[in-house]
Amino acid sequence: MPMMYHALSTGCTLQEAVLALFDHAYDALAPGARTLVPGSTNRYVDDRLKDEDRAAAREKVETAREKAHAAAEEEEQGDKMEGWVKVFGPSFPAPSTDQDAVAKELREGTAKAVGAGFTVGRAGEREAIRGRSWSRY
Repeated sequence: MPMMYHALSTGCTLQEAVLALFDHAYDALAPGARTLVPGSTNRYVDDRLKDEDRAAAREKVETAREKAHAAAEEEEQGDKMEGWVKVFGPSFPAPSTDQDAVAKELREGTAKAVGAGFTVGRAGEREAIRGRSWSRY
């Protein structure tokens, strides 16, 4: 949260806060940039951040930042919401993530689920990874 601490200085909307976070994170991850630990004058949160890790993180932030700015610029509310899905993923409420629409697609066999390392499409294409309770371990 140090990035958010340094990104915001006044009251703002949630959209403005998200954009400020991505903009500040992008600048803070530039080569040679340093971010102070909130409340400190001489300790930095990125003291142990390797140059290659910084570059990789900055690329990811840049991608998310571009998507966030594109979502914010959308005029239509539905398009704006779909843009935020590209930033935050399918749990963000939008027309395409509506439970009734997803249920209909599941009944029709047209739903697709995408996750880390696997994709599940029509029945028979690929078996879904079964869920399991981690409380048993």
